[in-house]
Amino acid sequence: MTQGAELAQLFQLIQLPWAAHPAPMSSSSSSHGQLRQLPWPAHPAPMASSPSSCGHLTQLPWPAHRAPVASSPSSHGQLTQLPWPAPPAPVASSPSSCGQLTQLPWLAHPAPMASSPSSRGQLTQLLWPAHPAPVASSPRSHGQLTQLLWPAHPAPMAGSPSSHGQLTQLLRPAHPAPIVSSPSSRGQLTQLLWPAPPAPVASSPSSHG
Repeated sequence: MTQGAELAQLFQLIQLPWAAHPAPMSSSSSSHGQLRQLPWPAHPAPMASSPSSCGHLTQLPWPAHRAPVASSPSSHGQLTQLPWPAPPAPVASSPSSCGQLTQLPWLAHPAPMASSPSSRGQLTQLLWPAHPAPVASSPRSHGQLTQLLWPAHPAPMAGSPSSHGQLTQLLRPAHPAPIVSSPSSRGQLTQLLWPAPPAPVASSPSSHG
């Protein structure tokens, strides 16, 4: 048997489906002819994976100027999640088991408003995301305010002191996805989502000042 026939038996032909206008790439084959990696930068067109001689699916790193990419299924065919933000629709919170629902209708570009302290005056958090739709809040029967989520390029805001004067946090993130308020079984106000670019917000003093 000639040396060429031995090499033909050792190395099997690997098909490479090729796309349009690819950037330079180099493939490193192992001693058994398996294709390991295909680094592929800079404006590539869609390309199919090239199976090796043993039928293993290789990796295709693919950077640079990509369109929206769907999640890649695993080896067992499971499709992973594709997180994708979008203009949210109006969301209303579900009232608690006590059935108390306090609506806060809000238009776009609201005027200055004062924050209302609860009956016990415990203000836990002031989260500040961006561009969600209007939502209605469901207060708790004891009047504890758990969160104040606030979207959309807000102006400086002062915290509203509670009846006990406790101000916990003023978080201010940027451009999150829409959040739906989830009230507890006792009707606690879990989240208070707020739409549109708000004007400066002034704090309302508590009963104890």
